[in-house]
Amino acid sequence: MDDRRSGMTLVEIAVVMVIMGLLVGTGILMGRAMIEGARAKDTMAMASDLVVAFRGFKEKYHYLPGDLPNARAKISTDVPVECDYTRDDDANTPMVVGNGVIDAVVVGVDKLSETSCVSEHLSHAGMIKGGTEAMRSRFGVVRVLSRAAFELETGAPDLPDTWRNVIVFEQLPLDVAQEMDRQMDEGGFNSGQHRYVAQDPVPLYVLPF
Repeated sequence: MDDRRSGMTLVEIAVVMVIMGLLVGTGILMGRAMIEGARAKDTMAMASDLVVAFRGFKEKYHYLPGDLPNARAKISTDVPVECDYTRDDDANTPMVVGNGVIDAVVVGVDKLSETSCVSEHLSHAGMIKGGTEAMRSRFGVVRVLSRAAFELETGAPDLPDTWRNVIVFEQLPLDVAQEMDRQMDEGGFNSGQHRYVAQDPVPLYVLPF
């Protein structure tokens, strides 16, 4: 009668443990990749939605959000008075209301800058949901301003002179920025229609509209 046991040898147990370790490691990596992909898709969707909102606003009101004169009369009386510009406000600054440029300086007395009023104009016009909080990604603030104003900021990447206004995503993880660039542009951080400085996190991720 054969008394040998049918259990696994130490070598077999070691092989099984190695295989299990590889499977667990692969599962973790796949899960991480799925999470990173979802984060990138969420941010890409926001960028696309904002561009669509800007174009829809321009088509309806013939001005860009933030740059619209007499917004309370044209959009809604719910627009804050600080974001309701008139041509007279230009007398106090060298900026021009309604000139197609999202100015980052204050236009007129007791007014906010045009870039500060972009979300107010868009939300009250029904172009975005969530009010002023709609201008935030899961990673940080999202701003809209003129290229000229943006290029004065510390750490701003070089932008083409043909760009007039830009959307700026702040503090994106580098992997999210790279995935956005690959999916929405041509994949080069300092070329194409998406620009940023390749560091983690990316302080300023920029695209034109």
